[in-house]
Amino acid sequence: MRLVALGLAFTLVACGSKGDDAPAPTPPRSTVGHSKNGELPPDLVCPGAAACPASDDGTLFAGVASEKITAPITEKLTFSARNKPWEFKANGGDKFEDTNSNGSFDGTWIAGFGTGRPAAGVNDEQFVRAVVLKQGNTKLAMVSIDCVGWMYEEVERTRAQLKAEGVDLSYVMIASTHVHEARDTMGIWGVDDATSGLDKAYNTFVRNQTVKAIRDALGKLERVNVTFGAIRVDGHLAGTDPAKKGAKAYVSDGRDPVIIDLTMNTMQLTRAGGDKSTVATLVNFGSHPEFADDKNVLLSSDFAWTLREGIEKGVDSGGLKKPGVGGLALFFQGACGGQIGPGQVEVHDFEGKLYPEPTDAEPAIGLARAKTIGVNYAYYALTSLEAGQGAETRETARIGVRARQIWASVENRAYHVAIASRLFDRQGYHFDEKLPISAANQPDIKTEIAVIDIGPTQMIAVPGEIHPELVVGMAPEHTPAPYVRVDPLNKNPPKLDKAPTTGHLWELADKTAKFKWTLGMANDEMGYLVPSWNYEVDPNDPYYEEAPGDHYEETNSVGPKVEAEVIDPIRDMLKNTKTPIAR
Repeated sequence: MRLVALGLAFTLVACGSKGDDAPAPTPPRSTVGHSKNGELPPDLVCPGAAACPASDDGTLFAGVASEKITAPITEKLTFSARNKPWEFKANGGDKFEDTNSNGSFDGTWIAGFGTGRPAAGVNDEQFVRAVVLKQGNTKLAMVSIDCVGWMYEEVERTRAQLKAEGVDLSYVMIASTHVHEARDTMGIWGVDDATSGLDKAYNTFVRNQTVKAIRDALGKLERVNVTFGAIRVDGHLAGTDPAKKGAKAYVSDGRDPVIIDLTMNTMQLTRAGGDKSTVATLVNFGSHPEFADDKNVLLSSDFAWTLREGIEKGVDSGGLKKPGVGGLALFFQGACGGQIGPGQVEVHDFEGKLYPEPTDAEPAIGLARAKTIGVNYAYYALTSLEAGQGAETRETARIGVRARQIWASVENRAYHVAIASRLFDRQGYHFDEKLPISAANQPDIKTEIAVIDIGPTQMIAVPGEIHPELVVGMAPEHTPAPYVRVDPLNKNPPKLDKAPTTGHLWELADKTAKFKWTLGMANDEMGYLVPSWNYEVDPNDPYYEEAPGDHYEETNSVGPKVEAEVIDPIRDMLKNTKTPIAR
């Protein structure tokens, strides 16, 4: 029997427009990307669809809520024969608490690096954080979950649960922070490569907490003003680069060509008319939350922990101080594909103290490293909201959203095994389940893309880890000093002459949008979204082994058509669908 995903189909009716809203006709069913895309519902466009009729009311309301989702730890390692508790080996002499007397170690498996990394405790709590925006008949929820990835099936289940509970929303966007220090929510980081690390009961708990946060946020709506900010995170602020490392003090790219989107975007929602206190602050930046490293065995939200705390409570480091803005801070991942993150970063606090990568002798230094870079990021976020840095405050801002479901082909042989064996909880479509998966019998997966507009901000929601070159292009400023575009020692360098000079997403974005956000892992985590011109697999053992040079990401990507089938539909949406709001 073919597997059918749970979830909400888009219900679309073309509606006219009132007031400042631009017309929002129902677009035709597009086959851009995958040949079967035309079988799916056409775009949802708000305001203008049946779920969100256009309105003259421009007043903006917002509500926020947060719920803890820190995973329980029922069994712990008590002894490791190799003195490496982050590398559990069932047959390696490791001893553990067998609390349920079943003879096996039921670990809380941490996701994001290798398999067999059990949680031994909690360093800081993980959360689901939700903000709901309402204007006229449009109600938009944006949710951030501290997990490595939240697949589309879970998003659809969450939407279905909200609908069943009578929670009325026009659109729900759920993104993972992509933290590598929290419980596995996808299934590929169990005790070993052949065993799922997914605990469906835990995912159900996260889903319930998500629904509760959204419902509570919707119940707290109040009128707000908005401040929009953006800043380049590269050490240019006085006192923030004591070691003189430039961008290398903050973020790196682990794959040639080195392309990094250094822009951090912020959005502060403040109470209108009264004390102007903060309701919420949204921050968007591309960097893998894995600074705590793979030797860490304490559950954590990595740098999102102190990034959010710093925004809420303030920063005081090395003589640099900024007061917090209060409210609830939400972190949304950016363009982090290609190992954008800690890689070559030399983390210093603002006093100049270095926090190096963890070693076997000092594994705990990773958490100090994550804490410090989060504080440093928070300083930039707070600075971005200052008028002197170009921040823009408005009494209100028009909101709109366009979204559509799309199909993507799965050619990755390792993903075939994962789908067939239920290693992760992912639905496969358009293949004969009675026959072996092969080149002639490959599954498709269903996912989603979206564009969200909030005043002068345009956000592109992408369902995976998108490489920055697909977002910002190949301009020289995206290879910040002291990095070089291609390592001269790379024996299989990328062929830069094949890189397109046009077509990156922000080139196609609305020209009237001053602030541009990339929402990575939004509504799905389908793996790396690798540019087709630099997509290469190992000729002998594709997807299980990486091609020479920097081609790890292909081993965790659905296949070489990923740009055509996921990015091209986004390009089509940006080029052919008029923004449903006036900025």
